[in-house]
Amino acid sequence: MEILEKEVEEIKKSFEDAEKEVKDYQTFLKLKEEFLGRKKGKITNLINLLKTIPKEDKPRAGRLINEIKEFVESRVREIEKRIEEERLRRKREVIDPTLPPLVPEIGSPHPIRKMS
Repeated sequence: MEILEKEVEEIKKSFEDAEKEVKDYQTFLKLKEEFLGRKKGKITNLINLLKTIPKEDKPRAGRLINEIKEFVESRVREIEKRIEEERLRRKREVIDPTLPPLVPEIGSPHPIRKMS
């Protein structure tokens, strides 16, 4: 059981270190695959390790694994949201050089026009 607790702590620390390195979508996908991947993900390996744990320790081990899984999943959602917001912000900042320049209107509407 102590081995599992150490493993969970190591995964948490390595995730936090890897999280700092995420700058773009490609590194985000690598991070997500490394920790939550279906076949070789670190969390998946922990879940598979649950089969080898004695019956009396399984509830505690399951709780530990679920906690780290929820921690990683919530942080992954936060990172994904942050990256998406950054992408949308950059998209709005793009200026189309083919558009005519914005020219302010000169003068004011004629009084008769205001009435109709």
